[in-house]
Amino acid sequence: NGLQHTEEEYLRTRCRGRIEDKMSIIDGLRDLSYQVDEVFIATDPDAEGEKIAYDLLLFLKPYNRNIRRAEFHEVTPRAFREAVENPRDFDVNLVKSQLVRRVLDRWVGFTLSRILWKVFGKNYFSAGRVQTPVLGWVIERYRRSKEKKAEIEVKIEGHTFRIEEEDLRIAESIHNDLDLARIYLANEREEERKPPPPYSTDTILQEAGDRLRLSAQKTMRILQNLFEAGLITYHRTDSTRVSDTGRFNVAKPYISERFGEGVFQPRSWGEGGAHECIRPTRPIDPKDLRVMITGGVIDLEDPQNSVRVYELIFKRFMASQMKPAKVRVADLRIELPYFEWSAPVVLEVLEEGYNLILKQIRTFPKKERYDIAEKNLRKVPKATLFTQGSLIQEMKRRGLGRPSTYAHIVQTLIDRGYVREINGRLIPTKMGVKVYEYLRENYPEYTSEELTRKLEEDMDRVERGEVNYLDVLREVHRVKYLLKEVGEVPSPGEVFYE
Repeated sequence: NGLQHTEEEYLRTRCRGRIEDKMSIIDGLRDLSYQVDEVFIATDPDAEGEKIAYDLLLFLKPYNRNIRRAEFHEVTPRAFREAVENPRDFDVNLVKSQLVRRVLDRWVGFTLSRILWKVFGKNYFSAGRVQTPVLGWVIERYRRSKEKKAEIEVKIEGHTFRIEEEDLRIAESIHNDLDLARIYLANEREEERKPPPPYSTDTILQEAGDRLRLSAQKTMRILQNLFEAGLITYHRTDSTRVSDTGRFNVAKPYISERFGEGVFQPRSWGEGGAHECIRPTRPIDPKDLRVMITGGVIDLEDPQNSVRVYELIFKRFMASQMKPAKVRVADLRIELPYFEWSAPVVLEVLEEGYNLILKQIRTFPKKERYDIAEKNLRKVPKATLFTQGSLIQEMKRRGLGRPSTYAHIVQTLIDRGYVREINGRLIPTKMGVKVYEYLRENYPEYTSEELTRKLEEDMDRVERGEVNYLDVLREVHRVKYLLKEVGEVPSPGEVFYE
C-alpha cells in the first residue's frame, strides 16, 4: 500500500492492540505478510540469527510465498539498501549447525544440570559442554598461581622493567648487587613497528576489561547498543577481515584528512568469510560522537562507557589502516659478573605511522651512564589468575565457545557461584571446585575439553556442508540416557579446597 513502518506501535495494531506473548507477535507478522508482495527477513548475520530467520520463514510461508533473506553487517543506509537489492537464500547448513548446537546444549548441559540439582540440592546449578571445561581452567590456573617465583622491579629513567628469576636466592643476590651492575645500550638498529589488527569479539572484550574495567557482559551490551545505533559493524565475530568499504569509505577519508594521504596504508587483515572485524561504520571521531550525544542526535543507554568503548574500536581500526612506524631501537643491558639481562627499548621515532593515533611507543633517552632510581624484590605467582578478558582469550585460543557465547559463559560461572571476581581476577569457590571435581570424576566423557573441541569442529563442518548434522548428533546420542541415572547418581566426595 506504499507505506512503511518501523515502530512497534504499528505491529500492536495488527496484534489487536496487545502483545501478550511470542505467538501474538507471530500472528501480527503473519497478518502483515499477507498484505504485502514481498517479505525480507533481516535477523543477525550468524548461526543463531539464521535459525531465527528460518523459523520465521516457516511461520510466514503459508501467508506469503515470496520471502527472502536480507543480510547486512552494519546498520547504515548503504548496507541496508545493498541487502535489499541483493537478497540471498536461507542458509540451511547454518540452520543445521545451530540446531546441532541447541540439541547438544540440551542433551549435555540440561542433563548434567539436573544431575547437579539432585546431588547438591541446588536447582540453580548448571553444567555444560563449554562451561564445565572452562571452570576447570579457572581452577587449574588458581592452583598454579599458588606457586611463586621471584620478580625484581627496576625503574630506570622513568621506565619500569621486570626481571624474573625462578630461584629466590639468586634473585636476592641480584637485587642486592644491582647498584654495582653495568647498565648500557647495545646493538642499535632500525626496526619497523606494525600496527595491531582491528578488534574481534575476544580482543575487544579483553581490552575493555583490562583498560576500562568493564565486565564482558557489560561490554557486550554496549557493543549491541553501538551496533543498533549504526555506529559499529556486527560485534559477534572472530574475524579481523576489513571490507573495501571499511578501508576506502571509512579509514581513508579520516586518515587522509587528519594525518595526510601518505600515512594511509590499507590492509584487509584476512580474506573471505561472512563476517568483518569490529569497526566504525562511518569516520565519526569519538569527540564528534560526544557532541552528537550531547546534542540529542544519537541516544545511547550508557553514553559515557559507550563512548569509551567506541574510542577503543575507532582508534584500533584507524591504526590498522595506517603505515608502520620506523624506530631506532637498542638493547638495554644489565650485567653483573654472574648475571646478564636485556630488553629492547625505542630510542627515537624515525618516521611516524600508526603511533599518531595509538600512543603505544615510548622513547628511552640515550645516555652514557644509567642509574637505577628504584628497585624492588617480590614474590609473584608463576601463573597469573584469569581476568574475564584473558579467560575469553583462552577460549578463543583453545577453540571452545563462539563470539556470541564468550561473555555469557563467563557470566554464568560467576552467577552460579562457581567463580568469584576479586579485584578483576577470577577465583574459584569451594562449591565450584566440588561441582567440577564431581563432574570430572563421574562424567568425564561429557565434560572433557577434547569432546567439546571436537563438537565445535563438527558443527563448523556442518555449517560448511561437509558432514550430515544427524551423524554428529548420533555420535553423542548416548548422553541422552544420562537422565536414567539420576535416581542412582553417586554422591559427591569431600573435596577439600585450600
